Amino acid sequence: MPGRFRVVLILALGAALCGACNALPAAGGEQKAIDVAWQDFEPLTSSRNRANWDIKQVSLVTGNQVSQLYGGVNPFYCVAARRTGKFPDNQTLDANKTYWQVHFYPKDATPLPRTRLSPTEPPAIPEPNLRDARYLIDPNDFHIVARAYGCVVY
Repeated sequence: MPGRFRVVLILALGAALCGACNALPAAGGEQKAIDVAWQDFEPLTSSRNRANWDIKQVSLVTGNQVSQLYGGVNPFYCVAARRTGKFPDNQTLDANKTYWQVHFYPKDATPLPRTRLSPTEPPAIPEPNLRDARYLIDPNDFHIVARAYGCVVY
């Protein structure tokens, strides 16, 4: 009987501790978060070319840390012309929950190759309308919780 009691106690403790397992991000979550964010973001870019974008940050953040960034702003005002259908609203953030945050920013403008016809042609600017894009992704099911886009104002 004492042996069974130990097994039951160990299983019970394991189950109790594993309640916290749901809060831990899944293995490979960083790359999956990047892929989910890019799939949503790609149609909104001018170039639709991942090579024109760098990743400034991919990290786990709490809702409390980023609530000001994602709260109360329509994230689509500078990309509305590129997206069809109804824009999804940002969800309410749980202050104590952990999320993946993915932050894209465009690479600097680069000159076109020397094979172009006019040497006075301006450099290519792959993303003239977006300064950056941030995504908040649930680490458990990888759905997008919130978006924030930085627009270039001319």
